Amino acid sequence: MDITYDANSPMQQRWGEMLSEFLWPAMSSYTDQSSVTMADFGAATGLNSCKTFKPLLERFRAASSASVWLYHTDRPENHWSTLFSNLVSHADSYRSVSNVHSFAIGQSFYTQLFPDNSLDIGYACSAFHWLAQPYPTNLLISSRTLSFESSPQVLAHHQDNLATILRLRQSELKPGGHLIFNLPDGTNQAPSVFHAPIEVASEMKAEGLIPDGYLEHFPIPVTRFSAETNLEVIRSLGTYEVVNTKVLTDDFILYKQYKETGDLETYVKRFAGFTRAYLYPYLKGMCTKGEEGEALIQLFFTKLEEKVRSNPEPLTMTQSFFHLKKLSN
Repeated sequence: MDITYDANSPMQQRWGEMLSEFLWPAMSSYTDQSSVTMADFGAATGLNSCKTFKPLLERFRAASSASVWLYHTDRPENHWSTLFSNLVSHADSYRSVSNVHSFAIGQSFYTQLFPDNSLDIGYACSAFHWLAQPYPTNLLISSRTLSFESSPQVLAHHQDNLATILRLRQSELKPGGHLIFNLPDGTNQAPSVFHAPIEVASEMKAEGLIPDGYLEHFPIPVTRFSAETNLEVIRSLGTYEVVNTKVLTDDFILYKQYKETGDLETYVKRFAGFTRAYLYPYLKGMCTKGEEGEALIQLFFTKLEEKVRSNPEPLTMTQSFFHLKKLSN
Protein backbone atom coordinates (compact mmCIF):
# COMPACT_ATOMS: atom_id res chain seq x y z
CA MET A 1 0.00 0.00 0.00
CA ASP A 2 1.44 3.34 -1.06
CA ILE A 3 1.74 5.60 1.99
CA THR A 4 3.31 8.55 0.22
CA TYR A 5 1.76 12.00 0.45
CA ASP A 6 1.04 12.19 -3.28
CA ALA A 7 -0.87 8.91 -3.29
CA ASN A 8 -3.05 9.95 -0.37
CA SER A 9 -3.95 13.59 -0.90
CA PRO A 10 -7.07 13.56 -3.11
CA MET A 11 -8.79 16.16 -0.94
CA GLN A 12 -5.89 18.57 -1.29
CA GLN A 13 -6.08 18.14 -5.05
CA ARG A 14 -9.78 18.96 -4.93
CA TRP A 15 -9.15 22.07 -2.85
CA GLY A 16 -6.45 23.18 -5.26
CA GLU A 17 -9.04 23.04 -8.02
CA MET A 18 -11.32 25.25 -5.94
CA LEU A 19 -8.54 27.73 -5.15
CA SER A 20 -7.70 28.01 -8.85
CA GLU A 21 -11.03 29.83 -9.23
CA PHE A 22 -9.53 32.57 -7.04
CA LEU A 23 -5.98 32.21 -8.33
CA TRP A 24 -6.68 32.90 -11.99
CA PRO A 25 -8.30 36.34 -11.48
CA ALA A 26 -5.25 37.28 -9.41
CA MET A 27 -2.79 36.01 -12.02
CA SER A 28 -4.66 37.61 -14.91
CA SER A 29 -4.22 41.04 -13.32
CA TYR A 30 -0.47 40.79 -14.02
CA THR A 31 -0.53 39.96 -17.73
CA ASP A 32 0.70 43.44 -18.66
CA GLN A 33 3.64 43.28 -16.23
CA SER A 34 7.19 42.25 -17.14
CA SER A 35 7.31 39.72 -14.29
CA VAL A 36 5.22 38.25 -11.51
CA THR A 37 6.50 36.75 -8.25
CA MET A 38 4.42 34.01 -6.64
CA ALA A 39 4.76 31.88 -3.49
CA ASP A 40 3.36 28.43 -2.84
CA PHE A 41 3.32 28.15 0.96
CA GLY A 42 3.36 24.62 2.39
CA ALA A 43 4.17 22.96 -0.93
CA ALA A 44 4.86 19.44 0.44
CA THR A 45 6.06 17.37 -2.55
CA GLY A 46 4.96 20.02 -5.02
CA LEU A 47 2.80 17.65 -7.08
CA ASN A 48 -0.56 19.03 -6.00
CA SER A 49 0.80 22.51 -6.62
CA CYS A 50 1.89 21.50 -10.12
CA LYS A 51 -1.58 20.16 -10.87
CA THR A 52 -3.07 23.49 -9.80
CA PHE A 53 -0.50 25.79 -11.39
CA LYS A 54 0.17 24.06 -14.72
CA PRO A 55 -3.15 24.86 -16.47
CA LEU A 56 -3.13 28.37 -15.00
CA LEU A 57 0.43 29.02 -16.12
CA GLU A 58 -0.39 27.74 -19.60
CA ARG A 59 -3.35 30.10 -19.69
CA PHE A 60 -1.20 32.94 -18.37
CA ARG A 61 1.51 32.28 -20.95
CA ALA A 62 -1.06 32.42 -23.76
CA ALA A 63 -1.96 35.93 -22.57
CA SER A 64 1.41 37.29 -21.45
CA SER A 65 5.17 37.01 -21.97
CA ALA A 66 5.86 38.05 -18.37
CA SER A 67 8.47 36.08 -16.45
CA VAL A 68 7.03 34.05 -13.57
CA TRP A 69 9.11 33.46 -10.45
CA LEU A 70 7.44 30.69 -8.43
CA TYR A 71 8.75 29.88 -4.95
CA HIS A 72 7.74 26.64 -3.20
CA THR A 73 8.12 26.80 0.59
CA ASP A 74 7.85 24.26 3.37
CA ARG A 75 9.50 23.22 6.62
CA PRO A 76 13.13 22.02 6.61
CA GLU A 77 12.07 18.37 7.09
CA ASN A 78 9.88 18.43 3.99
CA HIS A 79 10.24 15.81 1.23
CA TRP A 80 12.53 18.09 -0.76
CA SER A 81 14.05 15.47 -3.05
CA THR A 82 10.55 14.40 -4.09
CA LEU A 83 9.57 18.01 -4.73
CA PHE A 84 12.60 18.61 -6.94
CA SER A 85 11.94 15.38 -8.83
CA ASN A 86 8.29 16.28 -9.38
CA LEU A 87 9.16 19.76 -10.63
CA VAL A 88 11.73 18.44 -13.08
CA SER A 89 10.24 15.25 -14.46
CA HIS A 90 6.65 14.55 -13.43
CA ALA A 91 4.07 14.53 -16.23
CA ASP A 92 2.04 17.12 -14.33
CA SER A 93 4.98 19.49 -13.88
CA TYR A 94 4.55 23.03 -15.19
CA ARG A 95 8.17 23.07 -16.39
CA SER A 96 6.98 22.78 -19.99
CA VAL A 97 5.61 26.34 -19.70
CA SER A 98 8.22 28.79 -20.95
CA ASN A 99 9.80 31.53 -18.83
CA VAL A 100 8.67 30.05 -15.49
CA HIS A 101 11.44 29.89 -12.90
CA SER A 102 11.18 27.61 -9.85
CA PHE A 103 12.75 28.10 -6.42
CA ALA A 104 12.46 26.41 -3.03
CA ILE A 105 12.62 27.78 0.51
CA GLY A 106 13.04 25.41 3.45
CA GLN A 107 11.64 27.51 6.28
CA SER A 108 8.38 27.68 8.19
CA PHE A 109 5.78 30.16 6.98
CA TYR A 110 5.67 31.37 10.60
CA THR A 111 8.75 33.40 9.64
CA GLN A 112 9.05 36.13 7.02
CA LEU A 113 10.27 34.40 3.86
CA PHE A 114 10.43 37.31 1.40
CA PRO A 115 11.59 40.92 1.59
CA ASP A 116 9.01 43.58 2.34
CA ASN A 117 6.75 44.46 -0.59
CA SER A 118 8.27 41.89 -2.95
CA LEU A 119 5.52 39.31 -3.53
CA ASP A 120 2.67 39.60 -6.03
CA ILE A 121 0.67 36.47 -5.15
CA GLY A 122 0.76 34.18 -2.14
CA TYR A 123 -1.00 30.81 -2.34
CA ALA A 124 -1.51 28.12 0.30
CA CYS A 125 -3.57 24.97 -0.21
CA SER A 126 -4.32 23.05 2.98
CA ALA A 127 -1.41 24.65 4.85
CA PHE A 128 -2.34 27.67 6.97
CA HIS A 129 -4.27 25.58 9.52
CA TRP A 130 -1.03 24.03 10.78
CA LEU A 131 0.09 25.48 14.09
CA ALA A 132 3.33 27.18 15.04
CA GLN A 133 3.11 25.28 18.33
CA PRO A 134 0.79 22.42 19.30
CA TYR A 135 -2.07 23.01 21.64
CA PRO A 136 -1.22 22.21 25.26
CA THR A 137 -1.76 18.51 25.87
CA ASN A 138 -4.78 19.23 28.05
CA LEU A 139 -6.44 20.83 25.03
CA LEU A 140 -6.04 17.72 22.86
CA ILE A 141 -9.73 17.37 22.11
CA SER A 142 -11.43 14.09 21.30
CA SER A 143 -15.05 15.16 21.77
CA ARG A 144 -17.18 14.93 18.65
CA THR A 145 -19.68 17.51 19.82
CA LEU A 146 -17.56 20.24 21.40
CA SER A 147 -17.85 23.60 19.69
CA PHE A 148 -14.20 24.61 19.45
CA GLU A 149 -15.16 28.27 19.35
CA SER A 150 -16.64 27.90 22.83
CA SER A 151 -13.18 27.28 24.30
CA PRO A 152 -11.48 30.65 24.90
CA GLN A 153 -8.04 29.03 25.06
CA VAL A 154 -8.44 27.15 21.78
CA LEU A 155 -10.01 30.11 20.00
CA ALA A 156 -7.25 32.48 21.16
CA HIS A 157 -4.57 29.99 20.09
CA HIS A 158 -6.10 29.72 16.62
CA GLN A 159 -6.59 33.48 16.26
CA ASP A 160 -2.98 34.19 17.29
CA ASN A 161 -1.62 31.67 14.79
CA LEU A 162 -3.75 32.94 11.90
CA ALA A 163 -3.01 36.58 12.69
CA THR A 164 0.73 35.84 12.75
CA ILE A 165 0.56 34.20 9.31
CA LEU A 166 -1.44 37.07 7.86
CA ARG A 167 0.84 39.77 9.28
CA LEU A 168 3.90 38.06 7.83
CA ARG A 169 2.27 37.75 4.40
CA GLN A 170 1.14 41.39 4.62
CA SER A 171 4.77 42.41 5.02
CA GLU A 172 5.86 40.30 2.05
CA LEU A 173 3.10 41.28 -0.38
CA LYS A 174 3.33 44.32 -2.57
CA PRO A 175 0.48 46.83 -2.18
CA GLY A 176 -2.39 45.33 -4.13
CA GLY A 177 -0.85 41.85 -3.89
CA HIS A 178 -3.07 38.79 -3.51
CA LEU A 179 -3.25 36.08 -0.82
CA ILE A 180 -5.27 32.96 -1.62
CA PHE A 181 -5.74 30.08 0.84
CA ASN A 182 -8.19 27.70 2.50
CA LEU A 183 -8.90 26.67 6.09
CA PRO A 184 -10.96 23.89 7.69
CA ASP A 185 -14.44 25.23 8.37
CA GLY A 186 -16.36 24.58 11.57
CA THR A 187 -19.84 25.25 10.18
CA ASN A 188 -20.23 21.52 9.62
CA GLN A 189 -19.57 19.74 12.94
CA ALA A 190 -19.86 16.24 11.45
CA PRO A 191 -16.94 13.90 12.21
CA SER A 192 -13.84 14.76 10.20
CA VAL A 193 -10.72 12.82 9.24
CA PHE A 194 -8.97 14.30 12.28
CA HIS A 195 -11.27 12.73 14.85
CA ALA A 196 -9.96 9.17 14.71
CA PRO A 197 -6.26 10.13 14.99
CA ILE A 198 -7.03 12.50 17.86
CA GLU A 199 -9.03 9.83 19.69
CA VAL A 200 -6.28 7.24 19.25
CA ALA A 201 -3.67 9.64 20.65
CA SER A 202 -5.96 10.55 23.55
CA GLU A 203 -6.65 6.88 24.35
CA MET A 204 -2.96 5.98 24.22
CA LYS A 205 -2.20 8.89 26.52
CA ALA A 206 -4.94 7.81 28.97
CA GLU A 207 -3.64 4.22 28.94
CA GLY A 208 -0.15 5.39 29.78
CA LEU A 209 1.20 4.24 26.42
CA ILE A 210 2.35 7.72 25.46
CA PRO A 211 4.62 9.20 28.13
CA ASP A 212 4.47 12.82 29.16
CA GLY A 213 6.07 15.08 26.61
CA TYR A 214 5.50 12.93 23.56
CA LEU A 215 2.33 14.73 22.49
CA GLU A 216 4.32 17.94 22.28
CA HIS A 217 5.17 16.64 18.81
CA PHE A 218 1.53 16.05 17.87
CA PRO A 219 0.28 19.37 16.46
CA ILE A 220 -2.88 18.08 14.78
CA PRO A 221 -5.01 21.10 13.84
CA VAL A 222 -7.99 19.84 15.80
CA THR A 223 -9.94 23.04 15.46
CA ARG A 224 -12.38 23.98 12.75
CA PHE A 225 -13.68 27.54 12.86
CA SER A 226 -16.38 29.15 10.80
CA ALA A 227 -15.51 31.37 7.87
CA GLU A 228 -16.97 34.31 9.78
CA THR A 229 -14.66 33.71 12.75
CA ASN A 230 -11.66 33.70 10.41
CA LEU A 231 -12.95 36.79 8.62
CA GLU A 232 -13.08 38.57 11.98
CA VAL A 233 -9.35 37.90 12.39
CA ILE A 234 -8.70 39.16 8.84
CA ARG A 235 -10.74 42.33 9.31
CA SER A 236 -9.20 43.06 12.70
CA LEU A 237 -5.80 43.52 11.05
CA GLY A 238 -7.08 46.30 8.81
CA THR A 239 -4.55 45.47 6.08
CA TYR A 240 -6.57 43.34 3.64
CA GLU A 241 -9.54 43.71 1.34
CA VAL A 242 -11.66 40.55 1.19
CA VAL A 243 -12.07 39.93 -2.54
CA ASN A 244 -13.93 36.63 -2.38
CA THR A 245 -14.83 33.77 -0.06
CA LYS A 246 -16.51 30.42 -0.51
CA VAL A 247 -17.46 27.47 1.73
CA LEU A 248 -17.47 23.93 0.31
CA THR A 249 -18.54 20.65 1.92
CA ASP A 250 -17.41 17.42 0.28
CA ASP A 251 -17.62 13.78 1.22
CA PHE A 252 -14.19 12.51 2.18
CA ILE A 253 -13.05 11.01 -1.11
CA LEU A 254 -11.60 7.81 0.35
CA TYR A 255 -14.84 7.15 2.25
CA LYS A 256 -16.86 7.85 -0.88
CA GLN A 257 -14.78 5.30 -2.78
CA TYR A 258 -15.29 2.77 0.01
CA LYS A 259 -19.08 3.17 -0.17
CA GLU A 260 -18.94 2.66 -3.92
CA THR A 261 -16.77 -0.46 -3.78
CA GLY A 262 -17.53 -1.96 -0.36
CA ASP A 263 -13.80 -2.73 0.03
CA LEU A 264 -13.31 -2.00 3.73
CA GLU A 265 -9.72 -3.21 4.01
CA THR A 266 -8.53 -0.97 1.16
CA TYR A 267 -10.31 1.95 2.82
CA VAL A 268 -8.66 1.23 6.17
CA LYS A 269 -5.19 1.06 4.61
CA ARG A 270 -5.71 4.18 2.52
CA PHE A 271 -7.10 6.11 5.49
CA ALA A 272 -4.02 5.14 7.51
CA GLY A 273 -1.83 6.07 4.54
CA PHE A 274 -3.56 9.43 4.22
CA THR A 275 -2.99 10.09 7.93
CA ARG A 276 0.60 8.91 7.88
CA ALA A 277 1.38 11.05 4.84
CA TYR A 278 0.33 14.34 6.42
CA LEU A 279 1.16 13.53 10.04
CA TYR A 280 4.38 11.52 9.97
CA PRO A 281 6.75 14.50 9.60
CA TYR A 282 5.24 15.90 12.79
CA LEU A 283 5.65 12.61 14.63
CA LYS A 284 9.37 12.54 13.95
CA GLY A 285 9.89 14.16 17.32
CA MET A 286 8.89 10.86 18.85
CA CYS A 287 11.58 9.16 16.78
CA THR A 288 14.21 11.20 18.58
CA LYS A 289 13.40 8.90 21.48
CA GLY A 290 14.98 6.07 19.49
CA GLU A 291 13.42 2.66 18.99
CA GLU A 292 10.83 3.42 21.65
CA GLY A 293 9.57 6.38 19.62
CA GLU A 294 9.37 4.36 16.40
CA ALA A 295 7.46 1.63 18.23
CA LEU A 296 4.97 4.20 19.54
CA ILE A 297 4.38 5.54 16.03
CA GLN A 298 3.79 2.03 14.69
CA LEU A 299 1.42 1.29 17.58
CA PHE A 300 -0.44 4.52 16.87
CA PHE A 301 -1.10 3.53 13.26
CA THR A 302 -2.04 -0.04 14.22
CA LYS A 303 -4.63 1.31 16.64
CA LEU A 304 -5.82 3.82 14.07
CA GLU A 305 -6.50 1.04 11.57
CA GLU A 306 -8.38 -0.92 14.24
CA LYS A 307 -10.55 2.09 15.05
CA VAL A 308 -11.39 2.87 11.43
CA ARG A 309 -12.05 -0.81 10.66
CA SER A 310 -14.46 -1.16 13.58
CA ASN A 311 -16.36 2.03 12.77
CA PRO A 312 -16.08 3.19 9.13
CA GLU A 313 -18.32 6.16 9.75
CA PRO A 314 -19.36 8.71 7.11
CA LEU A 315 -16.86 11.52 6.87
CA THR A 316 -17.18 14.95 5.32
CA MET A 317 -14.75 17.81 5.02
CA THR A 318 -15.83 21.45 4.95
CA GLN A 319 -13.39 24.13 3.86
CA SER A 320 -13.48 27.92 3.68
CA PHE A 321 -11.67 29.52 0.75
CA PHE A 322 -10.33 33.07 0.88
CA HIS A 323 -9.04 35.58 -1.66
CA LEU A 324 -7.52 38.62 0.02
CA LYS A 325 -5.86 41.70 -1.45
CA LYS A 326 -3.34 43.77 0.46
CA LEU A 327 -4.38 47.36 0.94
CA SER A 328 -1.99 50.12 -0.02
CA ASN A 329 0.66 50.94 2.58
